[in-house]
Amino acid sequence: MSSEQAHALLVKQQKRQAELLAVTVAKPAPGGSAEYQPGTASSCALTWVSLRSDVGDILEIGASYGAGSTAVLANAKKAQGMGHEVWSLEAVPEKYLNGQAVNKAANLPTRLFLSSAVDPEEMPTIKQRRAVGDQRPAEWLDGEIQLAALHGFGIMKAMCSSHTFGHIFVDGGAFTGNAEWSTINSHCSNVPWISLDDTHAKTVDVVLAVHQGGAATGWEIVYEELNAEGTKMFKGKNYDFSGGTHSGTQWKRWGSSKESNDLKEYVAQNMRNPFVRNYALLRNLKC
Repeated sequence: MSSEQAHALLVKQQKRQAELLAVTVAKPAPGGSAEYQPGTASSCALTWVSLRSDVGDILEIGASYGAGSTAVLANAKKAQGMGHEVWSLEAVPEKYLNGQAVNKAANLPTRLFLSSAVDPEEMPTIKQRRAVGDQRPAEWLDGEIQLAALHGFGIMKAMCSSHTFGHIFVDGGAFTGNAEWSTINSHCSNVPWISLDDTHAKTVDVVLAVHQGGAATGWEIVYEELNAEGTKMFKGKNYDFSGGTHSGTQWKRWGSSKESNDLKEYVAQNMRNPFVRNYALLRNLKC
């Protein structure tokens, strides 16, 4: 995608965003804790990678209500004090409005975009998902297809074609992970770090491919963790758990690179919450 095409699509996105917000009524965010809680290993990983010298601006796919991963990433950038920002995409208008309010109140260095990351035609069919053993309700997929259609186009390709990011946090729709990964490899191939959230549901195919393919894929899994639900899912995929550590229903594994060792040391010094998500941090070996 040329810079001119990317610019035109981003202008189109701003117009569509204004149209949607004109008919959207803000709703209170649900109660409960944010998905990314302070002091967990995954939150420490997000902070560690955000503070790296090779990470400037960050692209987040799936801001949700803005109080979880967005806050972790943006607070790290704020503490770094180098003027970098977190660019966050959120496809649901009501969530976008909540995230905007949360970020503004906390004075976080973020830019929020009301948009889909991927094009509607990039969404899988239920037949494709059933072929790989995905038994989630067809209605769930239908809802995500309708959401993508509401926007009419995705802007992830345009963003990577027109701006430099040092880290992409992937936490989009339940069925968009493979399309987002494809875009990363085709349009965001110069991004040194990728975080995958909800790996058991959104990017299980990606993690399996990178682990099985190793360095030949161009990626290294620096760190990964699974909770009980994630462990069950990956066991069903005959995942290789060797080299990892089980603690009750939780599982973690570190890579063997210097970056993995540096992160492991950072987590050991800063982790104060044992909560585990289904998360993986990947390093681009081409950078």
